[in-house]
Amino acid sequence: MSVSQHTARILIELNRDFYRRVARSFSQTRHSVWPGQAHCAQIIYTNSENRDRSDCTPVRVLDVASGNARFEQLLGQGAPHMQFECVAADVSSGMSDAHLDIPSNVQVTFEQVDFMAPFLDEHGGGDSEIARFSNSCQETAPFDACVCFGFFHHIPIQSWRKQLLACMCEAVSKKAEQTRNASQTGTPNSVTAHSAGVVAISLWRFLDDPKMAARAQKATERAFDLHVGGLSPENLGPNDRFLSWQGKDVFRYCHSFTDEEVSDLASVCPANMKAERFFSDGKSGKLNEYLVFVPRD
Repeated sequence: MSVSQHTARILIELNRDFYRRVARSFSQTRHSVWPGQAHCAQIIYTNSENRDRSDCTPVRVLDVASGNARFEQLLGQGAPHMQFECVAADVSSGMSDAHLDIPSNVQVTFEQVDFMAPFLDEHGGGDSEIARFSNSCQETAPFDACVCFGFFHHIPIQSWRKQLLACMCEAVSKKAEQTRNASQTGTPNSVTAHSAGVVAISLWRFLDDPKMAARAQKATERAFDLHVGGLSPENLGPNDRFLSWQGKDVFRYCHSFTDEEVSDLASVCPANMKAERFFSDGKSGKLNEYLVFVPRD
């Protein structure tokens, strides 16, 4: 059972309020790099090094829901011989204001973007904000990678998750259009390898961990007792929970992903890319599942 669009919009507003209230304290707990993020960075390095970069152009990365830019810090530290040009986009200025020290080989532009805004329209999702935002960013150059970590579990409806993921694919696939245009005009050096970049997302599976599942259930029951959002248990799906923050009655909505849902998201993968999946993070090494789209050979 999926939540209704009405309930979904209530959950989005609850999460907006959560991050407005705790953005700085939340950021202070998000300094460590997840092993899965580090593996995604390696995939980006490899994909970029396999391309012809004789002109020494920087690797361009769009980070959706970037938080405090710890991934940008990781990118630069992990490949000091490479140059990166990153757009870090997040709805919370409090998170971006608390960003970490960025290495000198990484140029970061911080943008305040609400990727959830289109889903608050009572007529449905419409075109995702990322579609408009990535198009404006690509006026100068296309992206080599588009990543999103720790955000998809805040999207309440699967079709909306697929819509955002599809738009992320568009953010790295504009090169295909450029390649076609180059071949039509006879421009030399139209490199087909540039037809797609890397797309990587993390998908939280906290209900697979018994201790985390128990804490989430306790927090959810507390939220219902407090009538948070005016919601009751029947309003949520079976893998939806409320999580509290630092022992306080401040709640955020989170979804724990299943095998079937990840497979459904993988179906978004464009024909010129292939999907890869792996588990990482937490003591179990399986707290997150990562879905990565890479160019076909």
